[in-house]
Amino acid sequence: MPDSVHAPWALIVLIALGAGTCFYIANARLDHRLKRMAVTLLIFAAALAAIRLFFPTNIEQVEQSTRELCQAAVDANWTRFKSFLSPDVTIGPTSPRAATVQGNPDDVTAAAKATYDAQHVTLIKITGMESTQSGDTITTLCKIISLQDSTSGQPVDTTWSMEWRRSARLWLLDRVTLISVGGESPANFPEVGRLRGQ
Repeated sequence: MPDSVHAPWALIVLIALGAGTCFYIANARLDHRLKRMAVTLLIFAAALAAIRLFFPTNIEQVEQSTRELCQAAVDANWTRFKSFLSPDVTIGPTSPRAATVQGNPDDVTAAAKATYDAQHVTLIKITGMESTQSGDTITTLCKIISLQDSTSGQPVDTTWSMEWRRSARLWLLDRVTLISVGGESPANFPEVGRLRGQ
């Protein structure tokens, strides 16, 4: 369903609140005409909400996939992790000495798993996402906090750029780039973001 038919949640809530207010006033005044109008508005708001719930926008789909991708890494469910990757997925260099991992989902998944195992990651939590769409590409700027033994259990705050591309009816992750570590360039932390095997 085209994103253009989706009403913003704020508008839906506003319509529902307006309908509720009209219904309350109609009951107090015994105004049946106003009551019917309020019920109609409530039904309209419910229909708009149903569309948003059952037919999420492209950006909502991608942001949900981003959450599920991170959760798959936390759960060490690498089969699930790989299912989100495009056939030409690329992980950009995560440190000055690291090479770009490119080629296929198997290589990228193996590199991610090796890093996960080596650093003993215990938590990956998304703290913020901002997404923009351009044609068949959605770029999500994702802020993540992670815990791992390699940093003595201290949280690491990182920012990643994730590019998702539409493939048939699915959105698949096409490129991941580390933007910052603790608000600074990864060039200042050559080992923190480095993928094993790079």
